[in-house]
Amino acid sequence: MVEENNRLKSGNDYEYKRLLSQAEDKIARNDYQRAIECYNKAIELNPKDAIAYYSRGKVKYKLKDYSGAIEEFNRAIELNPDFADAHYRCGRAKNKLKNYNGAIEEFNNAIELNPDFALAYFRRSNAKNKLKDYNGAIEDYNKANELNPKDALEHYKCGKAKHRLKNYNGAIDEFNKAIKLNPKFALAYFGRSSAKTKLKDYNEAIKDNYKANELNHNVVNAYYNRGVTKENLKDYNGAIEDFNKALELNPDFTLAYFSRANAKLELKDVNGAIEDYNKAIELEPDFIPAVNNRKKAKQVTYKSSRRV
Repeated sequence: MVEENNRLKSGNDYEYKRLLSQAEDKIARNDYQRAIECYNKAIELNPKDAIAYYSRGKVKYKLKDYSGAIEEFNRAIELNPDFADAHYRCGRAKNKLKNYNGAIEEFNNAIELNPDFALAYFRRSNAKNKLKDYNGAIEDYNKANELNPKDALEHYKCGKAKHRLKNYNGAIDEFNKAIKLNPKFALAYFGRSSAKTKLKDYNEAIKDNYKANELNHNVVNAYYNRGVTKENLKDYNGAIEDFNKALELNPDFTLAYFSRANAKLELKDVNGAIEDYNKAIELEPDFIPAVNNRKKAKQVTYKSSRRV
């Protein structure tokens, strides 16, 4: 009987690990729903292991189900209270839901468990920034930089916080560090240009602005081209994320609206697609592909309403 139980346990352990591995493979292929199915089965076999809940939470985060992700991370923490990364991930999800105080609590927990957790300091600084605690944000940026001195983004964020506190020379110092680490960091040039303008150093501000625009153009196209590639691979959610980034950098990018609309249509977000086609046509009234696709999308909406 004991041997039989050991064989069953061994078989369950093997199957559990196989399902976790299979889920990772699905994630690598951007097949997130199938990954969740694998984690569901793994949890049925072993409901007391924090890793499967944590991993399922990460997938839900990717799918922008932030509330669902928080539930998973909390379950992982219940099973393993010393799971610093679960607190960190939970904080990130709360940040997405604009629960900044809740996010800070999670980052505090992560840092208490792992005092050298640079990313937790960095994310906590972002949350403090949102709550306009700029001095607290700067302290966290500095700590994150101390732990990970080669991260240009951390210097950039610290520069922004100093800029908001009207410490323009301090901001420029941070932007300089960001640019030294990443000479193609367009946003750091923009930030430095703004700080120099505040200090009335207009000639240098203009130079930074030109450089930022030059680099920004390349970055926008990179996001857009990657989005098109993802769209061709039928990774429509991934494509939309890249088109969003391109549009953040260039809100008048007609093709990005058009391509995002096409991706939304594939995901059956018809109203979202029509909004993007409208924006593309607003920018370029003679953009025939957008006009034609909007007409098709409206027909889909009309047919759906007729069925109801």
